[in-house]
Amino acid sequence: MEFIKDYFKNRTLGFWLAFGGAALALVSSVAYLIVYLATAGDAIDRVFSPLTFAFMLAGSLTAERLGFKFGQLVPAALYAVAVAYHWMQSMYPLADAATGVAFLGGNLALALTFGILFAVATIAHAASCFMTRE
Repeated sequence: MEFIKDYFKNRTLGFWLAFGGAALALVSSVAYLIVYLATAGDAIDRVFSPLTFAFMLAGSLTAERLGFKFGQLVPAALYAVAVAYHWMQSMYPLADAATGVAFLGGNLALALTFGILFAVATIAHAASCFMTRE
């Protein structure tokens, strides 16, 4: 317990942004997988991507582990790839909603929800890259 107290003591805004972004990325990527597994075979199939899940998870797990000078850019890059790929996949249900023709499929509400959660985690971590951590 003392280790945890010492680890979180006297941390700056940069640390808390990175930590919050990593926590949000971890929780939202696990929720992303759970929602997909709960609705497998339904309308979400078109939007879910194992690549998005893997990159968000990898970014969240490496957020505080890389100690070299530019190590904080690695999770930011992983998050950015995941967010870009998720928004690309989200264009299918968005096109269906915009045209009123259900052609490509996908759940627009879930695609937007997870896209926003992933984007917030990415932006928080990217902003923390320009701040001190200690």
